[in-house]
Amino acid sequence: MKKITTRMITINGIIISIFLLFCLVPSLGYINVGAVKLTLMHILFIIGTYALYLTVNVNLIVAGVIYGLVFGLTSLVQELLYPGPTAFIFINPLFSIVPRVLMGFCVGAIAYGFNKVSDCVEAKIYHNDYVHLTWFKKHYLKTFNLIIAFSTSSFNTLFVLVFMYFIGPLVYPEPEHAAFFKAFTWIILATNYLPETILVILIFPPVAYALRKLYS
Repeated sequence: MKKITTRMITINGIIISIFLLFCLVPSLGYINVGAVKLTLMHILFIIGTYALYLTVNVNLIVAGVIYGLVFGLTSLVQELLYPGPTAFIFINPLFSIVPRVLMGFCVGAIAYGFNKVSDCVEAKIYHNDYVHLTWFKKHYLKTFNLIIAFSTSSFNTLFVLVFMYFIGPLVYPEPEHAAFFKAFTWIILATNYLPETILVILIFPPVAYALRKLYS
């Protein structure tokens, strides 16, 4: 790990503060859209993960798990403070926290792999090992950041829906609850996935680029 500096503490403190702000202020980090909540927290999750890696040199997988846990805790707290029709689902850590920790692990692992590839490409470019630079070699960081952003939204949706669809009826075996879980899974997929994916793809790559410039 790098030596902890005031700037490192400040940047990570600001991200955690924004997490808390988005969690505690109604309709800021979790926006009510009918019976579902559109979240912006996955954007903070991936920015926080990348910032923790760049500033403190924490392993990306570990950073992903840490901020996945923070993400899950904000989901739990949000439902406790501002319960809605789905509060009975997300006050259970099995649906609010565990999927986000698994998401953090998977996204962190993908980012870790891409970071290793980036280091190799960067080293070869620096030592002029490439005769011709292809489009990919010129824009590999942008490409990787787009894939990481897409993976963040996809894994967040995937794990939450898988837990709800397959485990929800086992935890709440009443027939009306089982039918609700299956119907609600499709509602989330139809209403949340696309806008959440678009937002993280638009926001994360330029922020990641700025953070990398700041700490490279």
